[in-house]
Amino acid sequence: YQDDGIPINCMIRTVPWDGGTQHWKFIAVTALIGDKISGSAMVRYSDDDYQTNSAYRSIDLSVERAKLTRNGRTVRRSFEIKHTANTALRLEAIENEVSKGN
Repeated sequence: YQDDGIPINCMIRTVPWDGGTQHWKFIAVTALIGDKISGSAMVRYSDDDYQTNSAYRSIDLSVERAKLTRNGRTVRRSFEIKHTANTALRLEAIENEVSKGN
């Protein structure tokens, strides 16, 4: 997971997610589902097809449920995950706890 002693920078960008509706959605929790490893990942999101992005927020990948809370509202959102460490990163999914708005 290094190149000449330097950790490799891994970045994942998702396609926009709308939950099958164009209504507002309030996202209480965003969780990364995958292997538990020491270290963290940086997560940010975009509600306008990556024209602008939120600030990166850190998720501890060693805890039982690697998650962010209080993620605001959106109609359509894409996520970007960045991980730079000398550890394997294997993610299976991003899971959102969503409440429907008007």
